[in-house]
Amino acid sequence: SSVISIRARARAYWGSGVLKCRADPIAAQGLLKQGLLLFQEIGDQAGAARCLLTHGATNLLTGDPDKGRCEIAQSLVRSQACGDVLGVVWCYDLLGIADFVLGLYDKASTHLLESVTQFEDLDAPVGACHALVDLGLTLRIEGRLSAALDAYRRALRYQREYRFTTESPDTLDGLA
Repeated sequence: SSVISIRARARAYWGSGVLKCRADPIAAQGLLKQGLLLFQEIGDQAGAARCLLTHGATNLLTGDPDKGRCEIAQSLVRSQACGDVLGVVWCYDLLGIADFVLGLYDKASTHLLESVTQFEDLDAPVGACHALVDLGLTLRIEGRLSAALDAYRRALRYQREYRFTTESPDTLDGLA
């Protein structure tokens, strides 16, 4: 097979894994492992890092946050090594989520704030909005209500400006 066809198959596995991630994380894991193997076969480190990152997220969803955080951290190293700037920022976001799940709220808010800043620097509004909602929840749990309210308000501005709806229920819950 040519590199192009292998890359196309790998991307299909990764994309399918992303789509299945929340609904059926176990099935997503199988797809992501297939994608990871194909990306590694052709030396696509950014693709491999994305598969590893999403696989880490599935571990958060299936109740293995330690393993999930470990895979997300490995994805960060790979993303940094190959210069995938946006991949690095998504890793910080998911490290924040993993830390939140593990009850490490101070670490979580640090990673999430870093991801918000970098998403905004990269003009990536979807990521910034997502990270702000997660940051708001983390700050709320920490009892930093004024900062949480600010994060939720900033997320709401993104939702209004870009007509995002996926984060709206969590944002409205946080604002309430």
